Amino acid sequence: MDRNPISDLEAVAAMPDLEHIAEVLVPLIKPGSGSAADPVSLLIFLAGRWAFGSANKCDSVFRSTDLWNSLRRSAARVERHLPERPPTFSQLCHLRKITDDGLLEGLSVEFTKASVTLAKSVGLLDVADESSWDQPSPSTVIYGDGSVFKPLSDVTCDEDGVVQGSRAKHNPRMGPHFKGKSGNELLVGLPITVVGCHGRKRWQRVLLAVDLFSDRNEIGSSMRLFERVISEARGGVTHVVYDRLMSGIHLGAAPLE
Repeated sequence: MDRNPISDLEAVAAMPDLEHIAEVLVPLIKPGSGSAADPVSLLIFLAGRWAFGSANKCDSVFRSTDLWNSLRRSAARVERHLPERPPTFSQLCHLRKITDDGLLEGLSVEFTKASVTLAKSVGLLDVADESSWDQPSPSTVIYGDGSVFKPLSDVTCDEDGVVQGSRAKHNPRMGPHFKGKSGNELLVGLPITVVGCHGRKRWQRVLLAVDLFSDRNEIGSSMRLFERVISEARGGVTHVVYDRLMSGIHLGAAPLE
């Protein structure tokens, strides 16, 4: 089956350990506040914003189609019970207003824990898998890379404080813009690093970790993710592949044992 926003969201709705990731949101959601939302549902909405390329579009699809009921059925297959009412864009906006950068770190840590468990369940990161330095087993190799995503909003503010790219007269919506990799002034948006694994078989590609960095230090961000995944894999990583050369100090910073 070809991937599409609907199939992607159905997979997210049935993802193992989604509740553990959602626990990071629980302290921020107060029942009875009028803006309360189910934490797991909010994570699915975040995935929907990515899948549809727009939070407004995701909100509209949830309200005007039967997609949410389809996701509830998908979740029920793994005995996960989603509420009858879908999450909304306004609930996400409310959450963003009351949180800080620590939320991203918390979600990232829990995501790695869930993803490593998922990888092991499909035969990856297996400590018993035979692997040698010159003949690595694909199942125990992790890879890292960096990229710069398009910003969530094209609205910017120049050095004089003048807003560019918005017709709003008051409080224009501006997404975060960061310069990406050091030495490249043209890459502006959301710089991220990712770590994943691939067993060279169908359904054996798993994203293990993701990080947003704003200090232009892609290697430093990647090293943090490598160390996190190696620690969580508990002996299931034998080789690390990165898309560029590292200096000696980084080569010795993440022991595999």
